[in-house]
Amino acid sequence: MEEDEAPLSTRLPPISKTILQTSPAFSPRRPAIGSLHDVLRRDNSTEWLVSPEYWTDKHSQVLGADFEELPPFNVPVPQYIPGAYPSRGDSCRSSTVKLLDGLLSDSLPNGSESGDEKAIGSIVAILWPYALPGFYHGLMLPIFLGDCYHPEAVLLPMAWPCPPESSLPSDFAPSPGPDGHPMRAMCYITKDRLAAMRRELIFPEAYDEAYDPITSRVYRLKAKARMPANSNHDPYLVAMFLAMAQDHFHQVPPSAHRRRQRSGIPSAGPAFKDLKLRILLHDTQTRELIVHTGHITSNFLEYFYDPHNVPTSTQGQGDALGMKIQYTRVPMWPVIGLKERLGMALGEDLVGQFDPLEVETWDQENEKHHAMLVERFDKEGVATEPPEESCDEESFDGECSPPKAKRQKLQESDGQS
Repeated sequence: MEEDEAPLSTRLPPISKTILQTSPAFSPRRPAIGSLHDVLRRDNSTEWLVSPEYWTDKHSQVLGADFEELPPFNVPVPQYIPGAYPSRGDSCRSSTVKLLDGLLSDSLPNGSESGDEKAIGSIVAILWPYALPGFYHGLMLPIFLGDCYHPEAVLLPMAWPCPPESSLPSDFAPSPGPDGHPMRAMCYITKDRLAAMRRELIFPEAYDEAYDPITSRVYRLKAKARMPANSNHDPYLVAMFLAMAQDHFHQVPPSAHRRRQRSGIPSAGPAFKDLKLRILLHDTQTRELIVHTGHITSNFLEYFYDPHNVPTSTQGQGDALGMKIQYTRVPMWPVIGLKERLGMALGEDLVGQFDPLEVETWDQENEKHHAMLVERFDKEGVATEPPEESCDEESFDGECSPPKAKRQKLQESDGQS
């Protein structure tokens, strides 16, 4: 009878303890206390490897986003004195005022989404043709974290590059990005789009809520849990500010085809500096433009560039991670005074220097038309003043008296009666 085979443990050679020990070159790198990885590791309840559309108020809280509401810019507006004849800017409005009024109306929900964005872009180009003449449409910006990045993390429906130096104060000099293209200084998004983005993440495509009310209730509860408590403190705005700020210093490699991949950034970090960026948040319900101004410090950007360490300038200060965001409301109507109200909210470093007390009424167009009529009437020898029909009756909601021919017909009808 053959002897039983020896146990497997005795037939195998002993495993060297040195093999079980992790090599120092490949040992897990413990993040420094107070670093970005340390902050995220301590917050176990929040999921971070997700797109910014899934971010909640908890993400903004962990990143130290501090929202502060400032007083609204309600003035200047046209002053109407009871019994006084309206000024020419109020009664006979120029073609520019009429165009702005029409574009503001087109930006309301009754138009298509793309039409809304183009309308706001045209308004900004009319108000500041030299500082903000053009805009980008439908940009997708990445978010960098160490040597990895998410190539299409944040959507910017509209974005404006930094204005040329000729239209800015002498002490402000915008610098081009790492690849030479102009950097984004302001972007635009509507509250309706933010709500629609979250709804599309929760509700399946072509889902009929009336077909399954129980499942619909579950979907609505999930959507409600991801909605911010304050729509003006939306965490997606924090992601937009972060992506815009990183775009000033990081360059995406040409082969950006995977969702998360190595960025290939050099070991020597970029020369980060403090930035001041803006977001135009459009509230179509209240008909307001809410200007969010984000103050992104160089230390905040260094946290994301080297997430395992704490920036040298913030060591010993505890959790210095944070972003200051101030926002103010700007009424869209009346058109007269919109340039000054919105300009004060955006700041002279973006739109250029201006006097908020000198309200732009675009009366120059009416003055040119007035001079042309006077010259024509002088040549014909008819009159030295333009007739009352030159006042456009439809542009001032009946503020001006009816034309002369119409008044004569009314007087004749009264005499016959």
